[in-house]
Amino acid sequence: RSASMGVGLLVELAVEMAAAGESGAAIAAALEARLDDVFAIVCLDTLEYLKKGGRVSGTQAAIGTLLSVKPIIRIDHGVVETVDRVRTRSKARERAIELLTGAPVERLAVLHTLTPDAPEFLAALLARVPGGIDPARVSVEVVGPSIGPHLGPGAVGAAVMRARA
Repeated sequence: RSASMGVGLLVELAVEMAAAGESGAAIAAALEARLDDVFAIVCLDTLEYLKKGGRVSGTQAAIGTLLSVKPIIRIDHGVVETVDRVRTRSKARERAIELLTGAPVERLAVLHTLTPDAPEFLAALLARVPGGIDPARVSVEVVGPSIGPHLGPGAVGAAVMRARA
C-alpha cells in the first residue's frame, strides 16, 4: 500500500523492533497496524515525463507547461492520485509541505529526483513539522529507477509516518 521510502519507513521500524528483541510475529503485527499511517507527497517539476508515460496528453502537458503548472501527487493506501495542481515551483513546494505536516509526524524521509534544492525543502519541512522531529532521524533519498522516470527531474517530496496519539 506504499512505495519508495513509504515502505522504507516501515522497514526502519521493523529493524528497530528487531534490535529491541521483538519477535517476528510482533514485528509483523506492528507493521500491519502502521500501514495506514504511511503516505507520500511529491511535487513534480515538469509534466513531460507524465506525458511520455501516457498519464497526461500532449495537449495537457503543453498547456500545463505554458502555465507553469506543477502537479502534486499523493501515494496513500496503494493509490496514486493528484491532490493539487499549483502554479510555480515555490508554490508547489509550499503546498506539499502543508500536506505533509497536517498531522503530527513520527518518521520522515525526503524524496527527490536529483533535485538541487532538496536540502532547502528539507529545512522548510522540518521547520513546520508539528511537535518537531530530530533531523538526524530524517533521511534524504533519491527516488529509485522504477519510480523516478515517471516523475522526471526536479521532483521533491517526502514519505511520512504519522505519529500515533
